Amino acid sequence: MISEGSSATFETTQVVGVTLPSDVKPGDSWSQTFNITGIQTLPDGKVADSQGTATSNYTAIGLEMVTVPAGSFEALRVEVDFGMEVEITMEGISVPFSMTSSGPMWYAEGVGWVRSESIGTLFGETVDEILVLDAFSLAGD
Repeated sequence: MISEGSSATFETTQVVGVTLPSDVKPGDSWSQTFNITGIQTLPDGKVADSQGTATSNYTAIGLEMVTVPAGSFEALRVEVDFGMEVEITMEGISVPFSMTSSGPMWYAEGVGWVRSESIGTLFGETVDEILVLDAFSLAGD
């Protein structure tokens, strides 16, 4: 976990799959995998290198009405299972790190992502998160 005074920079080195196919119907399933590398700088100036893989498995459920600060939308509910495996190396010592989460995301036609909910584990602790779209504008607005 990144502590106060630390910074981290990650780069995606390869992507296989898509976040949301252009023609998706309820019942469709797909996946997406990212290979990542990164550097974390600790408050004392020490640097740790990281590399790993993040994979998301998606299943389209169906259309639902979703209300967020940006408005109300008929949106496609997509269930997501996420897993990340990273190896962090500092001063010649490597430590494995993993994270998992699952939950729904909603995508509205013409807008994109509008809401997501997830619950997972990070460093053995339960992490619960809800993200919502606050505002958006269409091209030309």
